[in-house]
Amino acid sequence: MDYRGVYQDGVIKPDGDVSFPNGTPIEFQPVVDSSREDAIRRADHLAKNPPSLDELAREQGVRPLRSLDEIGSAELFADFDVDEFIRSIKDRR
Repeated sequence: MDYRGVYQDGVIKPDGDVSFPNGTPIEFQPVVDSSREDAIRRADHLAKNPPSLDELAREQGVRPLRSLDEIGSAELFADFDVDEFIRSIKDRR
């Protein structure tokens, strides 16, 4: 019969009630989470071979904006006065 548990603080702690006589030989094997291992391998590969900005944009379907209307924010800049903005920066210096 197989038992499950976790390794914690130098001791293997079984799930639930498990009772063996003291000195009973036990065999164990760690369970490897393959999805976690795959994620670690992918992260390691990306860290060593980072994609370019162009590759990231292509992967994510990002394309250049033709106008602010495309992002629905044109109204945010409707009252924006560039000259006033530049004056405020100069005044703060």
